[in-house]
Amino acid sequence: MPIFSLFYRRSLLGLCFLLLPLLSSAQDISAQNATQNNLADTSLQWYLQDKNWLNLETLQPKPKADYQPNLHFKNANQQYNYYFAALTIDKLAFRGHYFEILPNNGLKIINLRTDITISVDNPDADAPRYGQHFLLEANDGVVYVKHLSGEAGYKIYKYNVLGELLFSQQIQHTDKIETEKLNYFRPYLQYLAHTPHELVFASYEPQKKETHIVNLNDASLKKYDFSAQGCIRSAADLGANRVFHGFMHSPANSQNLEIQFLKIDKKLSLPAVLNAAYNSFEGIIKDNILTVVAYDRSRSGAQLLGIDINTNTVIWTKQIATQVQPPTPFYNKMWLSHIENKIILEGTEAGRKYVQIYDLERGNLLFSNLK
Repeated sequence: MPIFSLFYRRSLLGLCFLLLPLLSSAQDISAQNATQNNLADTSLQWYLQDKNWLNLETLQPKPKADYQPNLHFKNANQQYNYYFAALTIDKLAFRGHYFEILPNNGLKIINLRTDITISVDNPDADAPRYGQHFLLEANDGVVYVKHLSGEAGYKIYKYNVLGELLFSQQIQHTDKIETEKLNYFRPYLQYLAHTPHELVFASYEPQKKETHIVNLNDASLKKYDFSAQGCIRSAADLGANRVFHGFMHSPANSQNLEIQFLKIDKKLSLPAVLNAAYNSFEGIIKDNILTVVAYDRSRSGAQLLGIDINTNTVIWTKQIATQVQPPTPFYNKMWLSHIENKIILEGTEAGRKYVQIYDLERGNLLFSNLK
């Protein structure tokens, strides 16, 4: 079974409160210089990557240690801030409140102004845990996903800051297998992606083709009879429109790319367009061009494609260099975003991190710090 990977985010609020008196004098001394340095940094042109800031307009880097802009692309861009935010497996700050997962599948909420603690009802106190629970920020509340065992499946709860339950939902992630000699549970479903308005689970078992979308506004469900390996976002999405526009997948050991658009009710099958068999995809629609990055989670390198969705043709493709001797164990993760007519590709592999920027229409490489 593939590893369910979550990026850990630990809160430093308590430490910050302890250090605040000690830091205040230093902040006063440097405040004027910091303000002067940051006054012009409100255009979200700064992209944070590893040890540097990259100016997305000039494509010039600046050392992270020497600079701190007011706002930057990953934390303040309303199209992508949720995309770059890690899932949190224990604590999440939301609108002046602190949501914390408890060991018995419970949840408590702390008002950071009054220190009042709310313990919400926990109908799963005795349910065995199968995998990692997590929290994510929705449009008007916090979603708590419990990864429970067997037939309990995924339990999904949404709460407001008062601890009021806004909705609950359940999705099965396991088949019960019964034979003459053996009965057992076979899991098949895992978290794939989310926006503030939708949560997606997809099957990783070839014989079980399923993709589920949970609407985080009203708890409604949609189910598709394929196993998505990546999601498509739109470059025009803002506010309530931040939803998925489609899914991508490739049959096992295949170089075909299958695309299911949701908003325009269209399927696209592109045979032999991939240079290898890939199991993960990210996609962005900008105007009539769908940009896709295809990669393998356990193998170095990737492929970038520009697809004209009006003509259903690949108009350009680029290969991302692989490591000659990649370290072991290995992992590979990609993020795909855009600004104006530039496509931003960020890659994190075992042993290296990099950013590349491409021209949307022609696929020309405009910037790369890949060594």
